[in-house]
Amino acid sequence: MGKVSSAIINTENVYGDLEVAAKVSGVPVKDVDVDILAVHTKYMIGEGEIQSVEDLSIFDNDEFFLNPELRIEQSYRVRYYDKTVTEKTHLPKIAIASNKTLTKIKAKILADSEVRYKADLANELENAINRTLLKYGFLIGIRSNNLKNEIRRVASLIRVNGALIEDVMFDVAQGIEPLEPIDDAMIYHYKDKIENADDPNSSVLSVVSENETIIEYVKSKPGRNGRNLKGELIAVTEAKNENAVEIKTTEKIRKEEDDESIRYIAISQGYVSDEGGVYDIKEKLEVNSVNLKTTGSIEAGVDSDVTINVTESDVLKDAIGPGMSIETSTLNVQGSVAEGASIKARSVTIGGLTHAKSAIESVDADIATHLGTLTCSGEAKIDRLEGGSVRARVVNVNVAVGGSITGEEVYINELNSNCTITAAKLVVINQLRGRDNRIIIDIMQIPEYAKNLKIHTDEKQTLDKELRKLKAKLKDKLSLINSNKNSVAYVKKRVEELSATGAEAPAGLLNKLKDYQGLVYEYNTIAKHYRVQKERYDEVIAIIQKMQDMIFDSKVVNKGRWVELNDIKFELIEPRKSICYVTKENELARVITIRHLEIAGEHIYEIKKSNEMPQELL
Repeated sequence: MGKVSSAIINTENVYGDLEVAAKVSGVPVKDVDVDILAVHTKYMIGEGEIQSVEDLSIFDNDEFFLNPELRIEQSYRVRYYDKTVTEKTHLPKIAIASNKTLTKIKAKILADSEVRYKADLANELENAINRTLLKYGFLIGIRSNNLKNEIRRVASLIRVNGALIEDVMFDVAQGIEPLEPIDDAMIYHYKDKIENADDPNSSVLSVVSENETIIEYVKSKPGRNGRNLKGELIAVTEAKNENAVEIKTTEKIRKEEDDESIRYIAISQGYVSDEGGVYDIKEKLEVNSVNLKTTGSIEAGVDSDVTINVTESDVLKDAIGPGMSIETSTLNVQGSVAEGASIKARSVTIGGLTHAKSAIESVDADIATHLGTLTCSGEAKIDRLEGGSVRARVVNVNVAVGGSITGEEVYINELNSNCTITAAKLVVINQLRGRDNRIIIDIMQIPEYAKNLKIHTDEKQTLDKELRKLKAKLKDKLSLINSNKNSVAYVKKRVEELSATGAEAPAGLLNKLKDYQGLVYEYNTIAKHYRVQKERYDEVIAIIQKMQDMIFDSKVVNKGRWVELNDIKFELIEPRKSICYVTKENELARVITIRHLEIAGEHIYEIKKSNEMPQELL
């Protein structure tokens, strides 16, 4: 260059020769730029002849492009020029990005308010993109069929809008991404269901559902080489086959195989057993004890249909160890439950005693000696209650020696001292031997009733507010209707007179009638809604009253004589009020209830005593 502004040469190293051109011409490298005038592409397969390529679509064929012996080379006819003396078109900034494997290139042309359209703008943009590709060693024109269309689209946007008003991004070229091989693998899915296999306190059981895959052998699958947009082959390794083992199962596990894998599937629900290398699905587990040393906690799931039998019956040993957790469908324990143990099941039977700091949740439970906390949604049977807590729908206790009992119905064969008994409907005591017991009738202490009452009380309050608002609206609408009745009657008569003479009624009169009819329609609509909500309000009031009236049907029954200083309390819902009674020594009052009297407008609630035993309790 030097005295001339540019020089044209053929080269295979455009940016290497740029430095040479700058040095020869005496122009600083920073002032020299390049235009790509032509691209010459050739290829060879292995040691074969070099082939020149005019139609680059040959590389669009994946099979050809992936030939491991293919080599692609390009050379370029370029023009080097001095930027300081050569006028060039103003172009927006262009950013090029590729993925990690260099198999995909995107271009981003940034918004530019100064760029203007000209006839050769598309060529200038393409040249700028190709220069950037070349700078990073990418091939030009290979597998980039849509590039020219995208560039023409950008040029068209500039032509229409007078500038490039927003960024434009598009694909420049797409190579072939390698497909990694899939090594074979033996996957023990059932083990994933054990919370933490490294934790000695975690569950030892993996409970699976019917038709659930418990073990799967994933077959190996070969990969596929790729080739990037520099023309470099991306080779992948061979798939490994190292994990195939023979899986032996019982008839409770079926085998299914396809091209992808071999799956071992549970035929029924249960827990996975591996005994002597043979896999099985079992529903019953029998262990001597559950503790940190032998089994860890057992989490089979309440809905698992799994039965666990714990056979340790020595009273000096714990059948369920300290801090152990068991969750299963049915649990039968011959011995005792230790401190901190937690049990959840549908059915629980404990042949020993439960520690004061143990907790049991179940539908039904049968416990020999209970000192801990028991919550049942169904029936609880306890032979001996010693200071423990039990909450169930129905509670049956043989001997109660202190403790707390809550249920809809409570039946106690022998009641000693210092018990708190709370019921919604009925308390039956066969023999009373102690004092300082608290017997409470209170449906609000039963979660189901308390929840139901709250729902209906809240609904009552909501409906009450709505009805008051609707009533006010009805009053306003009715007032408007009545105040306009005479004038509307006149208008209606006038319209009928005009109609009789064949004259057309003025629009004003017709609109007044229409507005009045709309007002009546709104009133009727609101009135209809008011009636519906009022009916629901009355229903809710009846439901709440029925719940309130339950207390008047509730009974405290003692089939023997009372011992002194036992407190009996009936808790009213509304008004929230306690009606109390303290028993007397040797008193004979087999049935104690509460009754409601209204005298001179005053509501009176009082204790009622009777010796007439209900027939169903005899």
